[in-house]
Amino acid sequence: KNGENITDALSARLAAAAPGDIVLIPPGYFRLSQPIRVPANVMLRGVIDTPQHVVRAPTVLLLEPALEGGSVPVISMEKESVLAGLSFYPRTQDWREPREYPVLAKAVGPGVQLRNLSAAGVS
Repeated sequence: KNGENITDALSARLAAAAPGDIVLIPPGYFRLSQPIRVPANVMLRGVIDTPQHVVRAPTVLLLEPALEGGSVPVISMEKESVLAGLSFYPRTQDWREPREYPVLAKAVGPGVQLRNLSAAGVS
């Protein structure tokens, strides 16, 4: 549901994922309030497979202020994991007063892939 905080549900789905699984976040705008971890050999994906401007219903993670400005990555990725098809919107980012972006994703193992991701500011 648009605007819903999916942090706990997403973390639980990722923790239960087996190697080779795809955890899909449907189209919509969802809040994320704590860092999450993608296990080894698991794909976390949204629906963006093309340049964002042609997507009518993207998957957007609205980052709560607790995730902004720190050195802790929003998403930690274990070996051979994949992050794909998502947009990240730091909720306090404003083009009139730009700030440093949070660390969106960090590899904590080899073979990590990032595909079709975007980040934008919200005013």
